[in-house]
Amino acid sequence: MAHPNINERQSHVKSLLIRGVDITTAIKKELAAIYSCSTSAIHADIIWFTKPHSKHSIYTSSAVRKIVHARDGEICQYCGSETAYEYIVEHVIPAAIGGDARPYNLVIACQSCNIRKGRKVWIPRNLIEITEYHKDWRERVLSLADDTSPNLSVVIELGATGV
Repeated sequence: MAHPNINERQSHVKSLLIRGVDITTAIKKELAAIYSCSTSAIHADIIWFTKPHSKHSIYTSSAVRKIVHARDGEICQYCGSETAYEYIVEHVIPAAIGGDARPYNLVIACQSCNIRKGRKVWIPRNLIEITEYHKDWRERVLSLADDTSPNLSVVIELGATGV
């Protein structure tokens, strides 16, 4: 589920950028607290407003969110939680480092994992499924995966199956 105040947050970030404010880490943390989101969400907004756009958006459409929710259900693809207060559609490779809003780069995550993950790349439990037809993307995820990823066993499984 997208943050209910995403439009307000993006307007705030845009107004700061227009005024020439240098959005430091401290300001990102303050904005994240105000809008109950991660600093990565603030960073993605900054990128959206300051970098040239690719042909793929970093923001998920409602149609893509429905596809991801139907595929992943109410299960965090990082920790496996089925009882979290809130689940969100989350970029496997964050927008801040080139991830886009395509179903093979999006998973359901609990808010706790989303915040802890930040701008790192974690391996989702369903990596094999979501990248079945995008093996080049799978390789990119694996090459960028952070050592703190909770599902490093997926790498071992991929090695054992030769995928």
